[in-house]
Amino acid sequence: MSQGAESDAQAVIERWACVLNDPKDATLLATATTDDVVVLRHGVGAQRGQVVERFTTSETLLEWVRRSPEGLVFELIGPVQSQPEHHEVRYRVRIEDFEGGGCWRFRLGPYGGLAWLEHIPDELNDRYRMPDMLV
Repeated sequence: MSQGAESDAQAVIERWACVLNDPKDATLLATATTDDVVVLRHGVGAQRGQVVERFTTSETLLEWVRRSPEGLVFELIGPVQSQPEHHEVRYRVRIEDFEGGGCWRFRLGPYGGLAWLEHIPDELNDRYRMPDMLV
């Protein structure tokens, strides 16, 4: 992929992190995603490696984003890496004394915005297991 494609991907995934960090602002979601975005959330623990939720509308995606706890902060760790079929970047997530991370694999739509994203959290230790959290 070209350097321009990588910088576009970097800008789009940074907007995605903004969506997660400010879930009350629905307009941010529209700037970060395409109208037909598909987001796949992978599980942790016994569900590791499995898609546990699939979001295919902005309404369901916004519901998911909004159920995370107030004060949850996502940040990118390093630059986007381009693979033949997708882009990929590591993320860190923090709230109070919790810190976790994971990987986002994603593709852009033809006019920018996320068209497809896999949200793949790292494994959590037992101390941090929280139901329905975004990690």
